[in-house]
Amino acid sequence: FAPGQQLDVAEQAVLAVPLASRTRWRIIEVAKGNAVPGRVITEPVDGADAAAIRAGRPFFLLRHEQWPRWSSVGTIGVEHAGWLRQLAATGPTADRPDVDERGRVALVSPYLEHAEPLAALIAYGEIARAPYGALRSLKPRLDPAAVARWLDDPKLAARRPAYTLLLGIAGGPADTERLERRLDAAWASGDATNLGAMLAA
Repeated sequence: FAPGQQLDVAEQAVLAVPLASRTRWRIIEVAKGNAVPGRVITEPVDGADAAAIRAGRPFFLLRHEQWPRWSSVGTIGVEHAGWLRQLAATGPTADRPDVDERGRVALVSPYLEHAEPLAALIAYGEIARAPYGALRSLKPRLDPAAVARWLDDPKLAARRPAYTLLLGIAGGPADTERLERRLDAAWASGDATNLGAMLAA
């Protein structure tokens, strides 16, 4: 599950820091649910990496009453707490059982390849699973040059299908020619990697 999907399922989502014992956690911000800042979590937390604990950054923790314990999604700066609350608000509610897809992609798109790793991961996960119609609504918000740089970055190879679609949405004639050249090269080499995304773009 992508982090955003985990957030949708969770009943509680908080930023918390480990106390000296590293078995107790103090909540510093609440993104979802009725938890209270300052409360101490005494239940076990899954996925809290020892090296990340030593770094002292806040952890993004999720909980559901049917889960045996809290689960860590990773660490993230406290300055992103408001963004996480907004993200949680786009998820399913009693009045709206579906995700607000357009609202969500608009919210996460500025965080694509953000310097905050967990924020970037959340943003990419939401873009990768968003319906095409919701992605098309991003056209005025996207920077084609930035998307093209991401496509050329070998470290982001796993993200190329989603970014190829974004370039097809945001790009201009030069980007169309670029995609056509890549398609021609793929056909010539028999390499079907990312072919579906290039055709859609």
